[in-house]
Amino acid sequence: GKARSAPRILALIERLRAERIVACESPADVYRAFYGLLISDRQILALHRVPGARPSPDERADIAREAVAGVELLFSPDK
Repeated sequence: GKARSAPRILALIERLRAERIVACESPADVYRAFYGLLISDRQILALHRVPGARPSPDERADIAREAVAGVELLFSPDK
């Protein structure tokens, strides 16, 4: 869950920031953007039992790649 994954993701973001791979004021900003891109409105849709709200394993991999690509665009040190 989020309580277990958030500290690990924040630590990774901090390492990426230290290595100047990610440019940000706060790792929490990057985390919120990543989480938003990753989860989107799928939690709400799943809660309301909307058909297709739960992605397949292949779709989850695509969603994760897209979320990482979005973070790269938003927080690239080269912008």
